Amino acid sequence: MTRFGKILLFPLSLAFCLQEGSPGDIPGLRRAVEYGRVGGVRLLLDAQIPEGAGPFPAVILVHGGSFARGSRRLTIDRLFAPLSREGIAWFSVD
Repeated sequence: MTRFGKILLFPLSLAFCLQEGSPGDIPGLRRAVEYGRVGGVRLLLDAQIPEGAGPFPAVILVHGGSFARGSRRLTIDRLFAPLSREGIAWFSVD
């Protein structure tokens, strides 16, 4: 696939995911997992790892709030259900 094709495919895939599903009740969803501390502030993530023997493809979701607004769920939570349905492990970090 050409570079142009990959650049075009990603937004189309993202648009499809945004139309499909919502966070709802995702089996195995782990919310507010502390993965570190900086200056006394807890660093949290939400995660979902498929059941069964891995390895699994994985995605790290980082929202674009510039550490000033947004969260690990706001606006990107609609990706959680489609990723989970496809057997993809995902981690959404603050």
